[in-house]
Amino acid sequence: MKKVLMFLLLPFMGIFASDHEINVEVAGVVPDMTQSSHFEVDYRIINELDSNFVIVNPRIRPLGNGNINIGLSLGARSDVDFGIFGFHVGCDYSYTHEAHNMQLVPSFEYMSSRWFYSFNAYLPIKNLSYGSPIGQIVKTHRYLDQEIVYKWRHANLSFSHNFDAETLKNGFVGKISKDFGDLSLAISGGQDGHHGKHVKLALVYNLPSGSSKHSHGRINRHVGTVYDCKVLPVRKSKKPVSTIEPIIIARPSNVQIKNTLKTAPPATPVAEEKHWYDFFTKGRSD
Repeated sequence: MKKVLMFLLLPFMGIFASDHEINVEVAGVVPDMTQSSHFEVDYRIINELDSNFVIVNPRIRPLGNGNINIGLSLGARSDVDFGIFGFHVGCDYSYTHEAHNMQLVPSFEYMSSRWFYSFNAYLPIKNLSYGSPIGQIVKTHRYLDQEIVYKWRHANLSFSHNFDAETLKNGFVGKISKDFGDLSLAISGGQDGHHGKHVKLALVYNLPSGSSKHSHGRINRHVGTVYDCKVLPVRKSKKPVSTIEPIIIARPSNVQIKNTLKTAPPATPVAEEKHWYDFFTKGRSD
């Protein structure tokens, strides 16, 4: 009965939570892809229940130029004799290149005093494009990644493998991180679907709002879709293009010019600037 009440109270976990954890990450990337440097706010709301922890995890990652990634996951961690097991299900919303996309993210993790392992699957739900730009289309990819971390006394050493199910390409990333109290500094390099070939330097600040940051560490997954932006071919007209140059026989008079301007069609209005929230305020286009 207690467990049932816990899940019924999930919408109010911010009020009744037993612990809170907040991380702010600032990352700079030397990439092959654009829009890779970022900052992200990761907030975890935790409730304890008989050696189990129910976690609600909202995150936000602005990308600049009106683009944004937002994620929300719900999961549980179970503390056993030989470590902590966790399972989470997340939903991410992304607005990139004037396209709205959503994806489902199931995640599995294991934590012990020396080792950490995580596995994530990124499964696109639907492209909710509103007013797609002419000449290009954003295609999201099914994507998998896994990471194993060894907690050395001097630093954390990690190695991750990722797989793009659309392009059938594998990627590998290595990382070294070091904790300095509430600050963590990490440098990583390799190839993945989020940053391409890159070297990344990240600084993470753990806001001292919680008391159990070691057992309630970050849920190890990225926010935002893996995608490519394809340029659509321009249709060529089948009609032959005339090569005859027009010859001006006589210049129009001022009266003819005024009469022409009176009958000219109205000017085309300038296109409005598009934002990620247009989908919610204007609705979905046909």
